[in-house]
Amino acid sequence: MNDTGQAPLYLHFLNREIMRAADARAGADRIGEYLVLASLATTGPLVSSLAFVWESGVLESRSARHTANLIASDHLLLLSEFTTLEDFLESCRGLYEHDRRRYPRYFAESVPELYLTARPTVPKNVSTTREISHELLGVVDGRLSGLDGVRPTDASLIVAWRDGLDKVLAKRDGRALTLSLFDGEGPPGTVGAVGRLLSLIHLRHYLGVSGATILRGIPGLGYFDSAVPVNPVHDAQYLLAVFKRIGFHPRAVDPDELVALRGSEGHHVFLSVLQPLVSALHAAAGAHLGLESAAADAGPSLLRRTVTALLNGQSAPWDRQPATGQRPGIDEFSTRLAFLAQALGRRNPRFSAEYREWHSGTAGLTTVLILVAADVERRAFLAAARQTLGTQQITREFLPYHTVFHLGISGNARILMAQAEQGTESPGAMTLTAVDLIDQVKPDYLVLTGICFGLKEDRQSIGDVLVASQIRVMDVKKAEDDADGDMTEILRGDKVSASVTLLDRCRAAAADWTAARVHAGLVLCANSLVNSPTLRARMKALEPDAVGGEMEGAGTYAAGAKRKVDWILVKAIADWGMRKTDDHQELAAANAAAFVLHVVSIGSLAARPGR
Repeated sequence: MNDTGQAPLYLHFLNREIMRAADARAGADRIGEYLVLASLATTGPLVSSLAFVWESGVLESRSARHTANLIASDHLLLLSEFTTLEDFLESCRGLYEHDRRRYPRYFAESVPELYLTARPTVPKNVSTTREISHELLGVVDGRLSGLDGVRPTDASLIVAWRDGLDKVLAKRDGRALTLSLFDGEGPPGTVGAVGRLLSLIHLRHYLGVSGATILRGIPGLGYFDSAVPVNPVHDAQYLLAVFKRIGFHPRAVDPDELVALRGSEGHHVFLSVLQPLVSALHAAAGAHLGLESAAADAGPSLLRRTVTALLNGQSAPWDRQPATGQRPGIDEFSTRLAFLAQALGRRNPRFSAEYREWHSGTAGLTTVLILVAADVERRAFLAAARQTLGTQQITREFLPYHTVFHLGISGNARILMAQAEQGTESPGAMTLTAVDLIDQVKPDYLVLTGICFGLKEDRQSIGDVLVASQIRVMDVKKAEDDADGDMTEILRGDKVSASVTLLDRCRAAAADWTAARVHAGLVLCANSLVNSPTLRARMKALEPDAVGGEMEGAGTYAAGAKRKVDWILVKAIADWGMRKTDDHQELAAANAAAFVLHVVSIGSLAARPGR
């Protein structure tokens, strides 16, 4: 049923009986709004009983086309024990013959065309009526585990009325097990308690069949929230508060746009910011209220009010923009969410810590930050990640000044990637970029990868991978004229060794990697794009043992050394530092990316480095 990696959402709010049992007031239009909200809150499947769609009136609401489009595109799956619509309708007519007034669609001579599109899509092998009857008879027989999750006052009423419950079930005579069956029966309050029990059993049955969760926090349905664990990212009131704060109104989403949006790259990016934002707000609200554990769901109403206050206490640039009548796209809403996350993080340390922890989702994992500079390097690494990690949708996190690509998890390591400008000296170049990113994502390992030039063409080939056992900073030097007036250069830049751990892991990974040869050695780092036989010869003369050269390694080293993070440079040969062309850049970038991912995927970076 689900290959998206996100749990299905069961649309319990479509159930008229659960609304009736809870005495909740929600018309078809409001229910339709919750449907669109659920569609936007996850990329996972939406799941409903086929009966809910026929009975709720949603196909005659302002969200009718949204619903029909979701069904037609298999985003909304309809569960039924019947395989055809005709069999389903025939069964419903028998079950509800005594209650035609409440179920008119099953008995109408003609129905709107949209209803005929709502057909069974997922088979359910267990009869819902049989399951509810079994649970109720268990309560009658004293198996009180069937009352788990029922509020104590309701449980007391039901236990006291077990004989009456038994008598009603005995005379059911094929009628549906709905609240109408118990009308006029039992002492005051008992029928309501039984109705809530019926709805809870019904909900648990469908959750078990579908493996789904629900949107908690639907107004009036809080009684049933206990059926699933607390998960802030599936809290309707949190989501509506955040959506309202960024100006995103679910009712305004076009029905055709909704289907195109769900599961798109833009939707994944939106959720990659929304879900950690909501979770961090939940935790920050709990901390603000002094609750020991917000996850324990203590005081949900108070938590939700506090979340709304935190959101509304943060000003945003779009608040001051004049209305244009044109709704922003999903990318703009993702940007607004990222702005909110950054602004809240600056003002609220608890929010910042929770956002970072939730966004990483990496308890027990290490974090490997991959750094690239050229566009060809970025493209190659993303392509290699999709192939090696099976990552279909890359998510992006928009940090101050930089974008971090979340590529997936492999070998017990979370793999992130970011791009700097070329060289080390400009504000967006490698040195300051690496320092910023180390501070923001707290990596365990820092790996600079991409393309370089080779210096040992007699034993190297285009596409070979160079692993820097050392780097030499070439830009810091002393230049003076000798007695003959010829200029001489004396290098004064650092000559340093890469991380012992990372160098060891690269050597170990090279033992069974056959895509290209791997050479370890000294790599020269300079802020010059070398395409000169003269400059190349001069560099070789200064460091005869060097195996290659490139432009960003000095910045990576400086950041790693300053912040005490293990670092290494792994690049592949695209040219020889003279007579350059772009012919081999894609090959070189792809080889370097593949080797780095091989190092990670074999589990060699599963443990944090020793200090």
